[in-house]
Amino acid sequence: MGDLGQVAVLSAVVAPRHRRAGRVLAQWRRALPVAALVPASYGLVLVAMSLEPVGAVATGRTLNVVLGVVILRERLTPVRAAGLAAVAGGVLLVSA
Repeated sequence: MGDLGQVAVLSAVVAPRHRRAGRVLAQWRRALPVAALVPASYGLVLVAMSLEPVGAVATGRTLNVVLGVVILRERLTPVRAAGLAAVAGGVLLVSA
């Protein structure tokens, strides 16, 4: 849980030194789930790689870009569209 520790330490160190840090640090409740879930997702990828072929896990992992656009309805800019096309092309190459 290193990320949670970083949130706590940086909150204690940065807050007293910077006035603007107070506004940023007021969002700590939003940062805590991310700090806990990012290492957990990495652990799940390691478990998946021990159970399935690495190509299948890598393919599933790269599809998060597609899911972000389709499910979360993120804004699709030309740069993101190019990245999405590259991801889709990579998935097709790996699965072939």
